[in-house]
Amino acid sequence: EEAADKVKKSQNVLKEFKSKFQHYKSRLSSYFTGDKKPKTWDFQEVLVFKRYDSFVGRLNTISEFFNTAQQFHKLEKVEIGGIRGKLLTSHVKKIFEEFKELYGIFGNRTYDALDPSDKLFLKDYEKFNGKIFGLDRKLGAILGRAFDDCTETQSIFKLLHVFGSLTDRKLITAELSDKMPHLVANLNEEMDEAKTIFLKQEKRIHDSGKALIDKNMPPISGQLRFAKELRDKIAASVKDFKGLSHPICYSEGANLVISKYKEMVCLITSYEEMAFANWTKSVETQTTENLDCPLLVREEKDGTLK
Repeated sequence: EEAADKVKKSQNVLKEFKSKFQHYKSRLSSYFTGDKKPKTWDFQEVLVFKRYDSFVGRLNTISEFFNTAQQFHKLEKVEIGGIRGKLLTSHVKKIFEEFKELYGIFGNRTYDALDPSDKLFLKDYEKFNGKIFGLDRKLGAILGRAFDDCTETQSIFKLLHVFGSLTDRKLITAELSDKMPHLVANLNEEMDEAKTIFLKQEKRIHDSGKALIDKNMPPISGQLRFAKELRDKIAASVKDFKGLSHPICYSEGANLVISKYKEMVCLITSYEEMAFANWTKSVETQTTENLDCPLLVREEKDGTLK
């Protein structure tokens, strides 16, 4: 990571250098005052920056190499759950061991990878990429199987989080693209299920005047707790979904999910406001009545106090 950070910093410095060159070249005429005829830079930039461009190109290659290495090193801590979790995790470990062997080859080389004139690094990097291509295909297949084993949207999001930036690799992204519509369908089902639960609660209140709440919760607190739990459940899924960098997030199915989510948030908010308003209307009367009641009452049957 330290080497990758240094390469990134070097790239930024070199990019800024050429940017400044272009900036001052475009403003060159403004530096000549009076009757002095501006002298433009007529030299060919390609010739002047030939060595520069070669070095920047090599830095970009090394940056890609480090990026791949950082992505694959995450496999060391990957643990997959589900029915086939142990089997799939063992396959991931094997892939990681293969990667370590490929990565270790560069540690034994004596050439200067930063020298653009030395082509040995490029030959090794080309072989490395060929092997990585095969590992990407294996990882894509494993991720696809693990995805199929997920029964809930939160399980899918956890799986994607475990693999992290590896899911941005082209072959793995292609494998996931066939699975993502299933995620959107699950989210739509979750929104429909949440609405069904909410409507049942409203119907119960309308028919019996009592809401279905946790056993030991006060009536109003119970209703507010019900609303919060329902909102938190759908909000967590939508937040994770919005955090994905995938084209499916901008599809019609995704827009429908967001629309249903916004509708549910409005319904839940109205429910909370209604529950609180009903409580404020009756709280004064109930408080007065309860304060007038005695703390101890004698039972008529046996004369005991309670």
